[in-house]
Amino acid sequence: MSNDEENLFIKESSILPLLLPASYISTPCTKSIVETVSAASWILFPYELRTDYRMFYDSYLDLNSDLAINFSGSIVNTVKNMIASDQFELSMYENAREETLTLLYVNTFEKFLCMFESEIRSKKIFDN
Repeated sequence: MSNDEENLFIKESSILPLLLPASYISTPCTKSIVETVSAASWILFPYELRTDYRMFYDSYLDLNSDLAINFSGSIVNTVKNMIASDQFELSMYENAREETLTLLYVNTFEKFLCMFESEIRSKKIFDN
């Protein structure tokens, strides 16, 4: 690489981080935000997240949404009241996360296993 090419690379690479999207912490859905962000229980809620949290409610908890998940009434009412009173918290969807995992692992996965038991056994998918 010539000096001119090296200088051009240095200039371009110093600009590059400004053009990249924001980095996000990615954790498995089985981890609570409180486990991931130790300050989640006491940190002030970032104002920039309010729209995302409202959109999440509108998409998955609002009973009129086409994508509504069958959450218990207490979870829906708790989150709905928090949004209505503008009392956002980083952990306000924790109970919904836990209930989603229960719906997936206990209800849906068990039904899947029952529906396809003979095929699973014939292919020895879960045999050691």
